[in-house]
Amino acid sequence: MNGVDLLDRAVLLSLPLLGLCWMAALFLTGPPPRIHKLYSFKVRMLWILPFSTRWRANTAPEHVEMIERFRGWEFGFLVASVVLAFLQFAYFKFFFLSLHSLP
Repeated sequence: MNGVDLLDRAVLLSLPLLGLCWMAALFLTGPPPRIHKLYSFKVRMLWILPFSTRWRANTAPEHVEMIERFRGWEFGFLVASVVLAFLQFAYFKFFFLSLHSLP
């Protein structure tokens, strides 16, 4: 296996690996199921929206810090996923096609 094949595999596996890390981080920092049961579906969906603050009005004060930590991790992985997708596109468009002599 040469360096190019290794780089191709690393690029292809980077997004699934980021997804696995994202799921692990959300599992570790996300609110437990007993907290989820306290809130409606609408409020839980507001937790996920990156720049919303309406969720605070419907969340108990003792849960705000936990939800903020969860939102921080979730936003960080959202940004990392977008950046990684753009890097993969640039790699495919400018490096992979020219290296493998494809149009």
